[in-house]
Amino acid sequence: MPISAKELEEKLKNEIQATHLFEGKPLIQRHRLVHSTLEEELKDIHAFSMKTLTPEQWQKQNS
Repeated sequence: MPISAKELEEKLKNEIQATHLFEGKPLIQRHRLVHSTLEEELKDIHAFSMKTLTPEQWQKQNS
């Protein structure tokens, strides 16, 4: 059964328990955290793109 972006987002929020968790972590560690959380779902996804922004990066991007 196909999984939606919303379902992936909800799983990340539930598993990681935060919307902004990545302060002080290098980009590669942020990506590894997401990949390990979504390990099963990613087996069925052809292409997956992510942005793992720190709160500061998020604010700059959305200003």
